[in-house]
Amino acid sequence: MLSKIKIFLRLLLKTKFKILKENEKKYIIFDREGSSNISKLLPHDSYFILDTRSENLKNVYLSKSIFLNIFKHFFIHKKKIFTSYLISVISEIKPSIIVTYIDNSFKFFEISKLLEKQYKFIAIQLSARYDIIRFKLEFEKKIRHEDLTKYFFIPHYLCFGDYEKNLYEKNKILVKNYQKIGSLKLIQAMDYFKKSKEKIENNKYDICLVSDDASGFSKHFSESSLEKDYAKIASFAIQFSKKFNKKFIFIWKRYQNHPDHIREYEFYRKQLTDNEFNYLLNNSIHKTDQFSSYKALIESKVVIGVSTTMLREKLSLKGKILTCNYTNLPLFNFPKDGIFVLKKYEYSDFENKLNFLLEMSNEEYFDKIKEVAPYIIKFYDNNDLESVKKILK
Repeated sequence: MLSKIKIFLRLLLKTKFKILKENEKKYIIFDREGSSNISKLLPHDSYFILDTRSENLKNVYLSKSIFLNIFKHFFIHKKKIFTSYLISVISEIKPSIIVTYIDNSFKFFEISKLLEKQYKFIAIQLSARYDIIRFKLEFEKKIRHEDLTKYFFIPHYLCFGDYEKNLYEKNKILVKNYQKIGSLKLIQAMDYFKKSKEKIENNKYDICLVSDDASGFSKHFSESSLEKDYAKIASFAIQFSKKFNKKFIFIWKRYQNHPDHIREYEFYRKQLTDNEFNYLLNNSIHKTDQFSSYKALIESKVVIGVSTTMLREKLSLKGKILTCNYTNLPLFNFPKDGIFVLKKYEYSDFENKLNFLLEMSNEEYFDKIKEVAPYIIKFYDNNDLESVKKILK
């Protein structure tokens, strides 16, 4: 216990202390990551953003009651010191709803399990949840000493579609209520384009390849060829575009100044030939704002990737996608088979499938996906944004 107190005290030395004023708010946004997406859904001045990552904590909020509650939860109820602090701040603010955009947050799981009878906890799905299968695989391969999915707990889950419900139930993860909303980021991007009247050029690109790096996966999963196999879809997409002189665009996942962008860059530099990598660089766009990637996604005839969430978001728009898992790990399989999933692994198979999709009419394509796509993600609707706001009222 003394070591935990020392860690917490060292943390406090790096932060600023603030007296919590105007305590009560209707909402707490749990975790500053993704909070801008949530705050846009809520009335001004109705929410408090709670920093839930001890390593990024800049402000510590105090009051007499917060201090006493920390003491009670830590020394009497034997909770972790940071958990005791978060519970104490929540108790001081007395929200009606606690909402997060980080739907795989272990701290959210922990706190919601402790306080679900006092407050309404809502998690909004941020991205494709390969975590569940990955944690199971890591436990099987003895990469981890325990199955981390046993800690998952979500009282109310606003998810992409029925796939998440089936996935969580199959793996015995406790989610008490599901509501299908699709992708919030896509919903907000579509709202932004509509209000800003930004020009969208249909079919500007034939092919949109989305960055989907697997840096460090070979070592992590003890699969020597995994990273090379994972990048094969990028190599094939570039070969196809050059051969048929297609309009090609590559979307980098992260902002250029993001610490992980270098890792992403190095993954493609190592796994592609020099010619392929130079072609990628000369036909790519970096993330410049929250919605720049979505503009390219909308303007493309076919979106290609392995496990990127943007594949599902393109499906939500009833758009064409192509995905293939060239690795030996089922972890990276797409949630459901369909006309957009390639299971043959030679370049000739890729070429034939992509030509087939490009030549197919949008009407014919929709007829092929209209049953399977909504299982993976709800089709986008112009009323989606207002629907999500109503859920949070």
